[in-house]
Formats: sequence, structure tokens, C-alpha cells
Amino acid sequence: SSPTCAYTADIKNLHDVQKLLGTITWVRPLLGISNSDLSPLFELLKGDSDLGSP
Repeated sequence: SSPTCAYTADIKNLHDVQKLLGTITWVRPLLGISNSDLSPLFELLKGDSDLGSP
């Protein structure tokens, strides 16, 4: 069976999304994750520019 990896993140605001995407960016090439796979997260970055915004 394939190895699995779990990441638990408590996403509450824009800054949390940015931190999560930063972490994913490091492992993305190793895991074969494409930009289209991440598009829902990138959409979250298009909201309010206030880092504390929900």
C-alpha cells in the first residue's frame, strides 16, 4: 500500500492559509502535487488582504 501522510491544520484566517501553502510548496515536487490540485487553496488567497481576515 502507498505511504500516507497526515497534516492537521487549524485554518482560521488568511495567514494560516499562507503558512499551509508555504509548507505544501516544500513537499509539492516530491509528491507530484500540481497547481490545479491546489487551486481551491489559491482561491482563498484572493480574498481580503488583511492577514487576520477569516
